[in-house]
Amino acid sequence: MKNNILNHIELKQRVAHLKSQKTDKEELIKYNAKEIYTSFNPVNILKKALSRIATDNEIKSGVISLVLNKAIGFVSDKIFSNNKHTHHSSSSNKSNNLFTSISSVITNLFNSR
Repeated sequence: MKNNILNHIELKQRVAHLKSQKTDKEELIKYNAKEIYTSFNPVNILKKALSRIATDNEIKSGVISLVLNKAIGFVSDKIFSNNKHTHHSSSSNKSNNLFTSISSVITNLFNSR
């Protein structure tokens, strides 16, 4: 598309139009640069990952299962670590078996959903 400029007024109008286009493009570039910068912010990356986890049922159940297993392990360690010095190894094995059973049940519950 070729614009033939025939006089001074048309030249000024064309220059004003081009300046306006330049300003619009600069604003768009600034906006895109800011979006790229914020998308690489570690907090935003973590938010996006958590958002994806929250919407993906398979991942969600796996994460819930993992968190519950870790929580049960932590609680059982706290409960049974107080008794380690007073009980024999057979009671420690029973507590480990109990933890394993509870953990398996919870894992199976969340994996079956």
